[in-house]
Amino acid sequence: MAPGIRAGLIGGDDHVFDLSSVVTVDPTLKDQPGPGAPQNPGNPPGPAKSVGPNVVANQDKTRFPQNETPIAVDPNNPNRLLAGANDYRHDLAACGIYASSDGGATWNDVGEGTTVPPGAVAGGDPVTAFGPDGTAYHVCLGFTPTTNATSTTVLFVSKSTDLKTLQPAGTVIATVAGGSDVTFGYFNDKEFATVDTRAASPHRGRIYVTWTRFKFNRLDDSYVESPIVLSYSDDGGANWSGPHAVSSPDLNFDQGSVPAVGPNGELYVVFENGNGTGFNGQAMVAKSVDGGNTFGHPVRIDDIIEICDHFNVDGRCAIKNSNWRVNSFPSIAVNGATGAVYVVWGDYRTGNADVRFSRSADGGLTWSKSVIVNSDLSGADQVYPWIAVAENGVTQVEFQQRDDTPGNRLLNTFLSTSIGGVNFAKQVLVSSGPTDPNINFSGTFIGDYNGLAASAHAVHPIWTDARRVVCQLVVTNCLQQQDAVTATVTF
Repeated sequence: MAPGIRAGLIGGDDHVFDLSSVVTVDPTLKDQPGPGAPQNPGNPPGPAKSVGPNVVANQDKTRFPQNETPIAVDPNNPNRLLAGANDYRHDLAACGIYASSDGGATWNDVGEGTTVPPGAVAGGDPVTAFGPDGTAYHVCLGFTPTTNATSTTVLFVSKSTDLKTLQPAGTVIATVAGGSDVTFGYFNDKEFATVDTRAASPHRGRIYVTWTRFKFNRLDDSYVESPIVLSYSDDGGANWSGPHAVSSPDLNFDQGSVPAVGPNGELYVVFENGNGTGFNGQAMVAKSVDGGNTFGHPVRIDDIIEICDHFNVDGRCAIKNSNWRVNSFPSIAVNGATGAVYVVWGDYRTGNADVRFSRSADGGLTWSKSVIVNSDLSGADQVYPWIAVAENGVTQVEFQQRDDTPGNRLLNTFLSTSIGGVNFAKQVLVSSGPTDPNINFSGTFIGDYNGLAASAHAVHPIWTDARRVVCQLVVTNCLQQQDAVTATVTF
């Protein structure tokens, strides 16, 4: 498929032409708090010792939604967690920021609970991370949408040391009205971040942010390219380098990047590429050994058979019997003890959506044949995978699953576990009840990713969940809403 068309499929206009369904929510839904449906503890059979209660992380109790949910754990204190979401409590989309100081049992808003980068009218694509000194970082994409070529996009970092107050750190990049180029306009999209916390790294404490740098023709707003770029900061987010090129000129049709740091400070960035692959993509990894200043040519891991049964009403890919958009973006993690690199992504090669996994034991040079992570091979669809590796080397993969039966609408959240990233145990149910992805946004949007944080003590999946019920003034006028829901799982 032509790059201009595919740019829409893999996120090129996430924040522009379909913003009417993503940026704003009907203000009449901003109601009084009402009774919430209980999120009962679950402890299903499987390798987990304990699956704790499902807890709502966001503190907004109106009928405004939260979705797209990152989470991070403090490497010094596993009880300290930082999570986020697209948060619509103030009508326009913003980046929600929530914290826990007791291992996920209770949560609080950080600062006012939401943030929008300066110079932007709305925010989204939140990211959370911790530095080696325990400082919590939150990255938000701010945008003022007009057209692809003329929108203003800002990547901004905030930080917190006490998980209660929020301070501005600095601007990664601010592209006003598409930038100063008179021929082309630029749109920053789909950022992700990590902090180098490795004891042996020469760049310990460096904050890395990667994102897609969409380029459009100002004359007709047509797509030109979408390479992956990176900036880094060595002073807590105040000043930023670059941006530096991550993907190469021959691989300039990209989206969905995620960075990860190896035990000696080597930096990996995974992303989906669409050059020369028709409708489908390929999982690629680029590696830097000089702290993100330069990257070697990206290495192909495997094909990505795009999860796309049909196009929804917004022209986005969806699975069978559904209207909510879905993607196949990869996620990456590095084993801090062995240096092995692990990547997962969503894939449709079996005719159903599965989670596929590949590993590299030689620093990303070669990759194993991909295997299916999910143990349920009955024809169910598994979507939105995320991977994390604890300091003890235990690998966890989170995903949501929907049974492939006519009319089935509901999603559950699962974990799969591996020791050493070779074989995965039977998947464990972590959601205490199913959620309906058709709640909010006319059933078209539940976010583009979930999140997962792991320590040697516990694993913390987080996902979009619409089970909580909020009532408007009277209990007879009640609606479900999307929340950022998490659980604490021990093994």
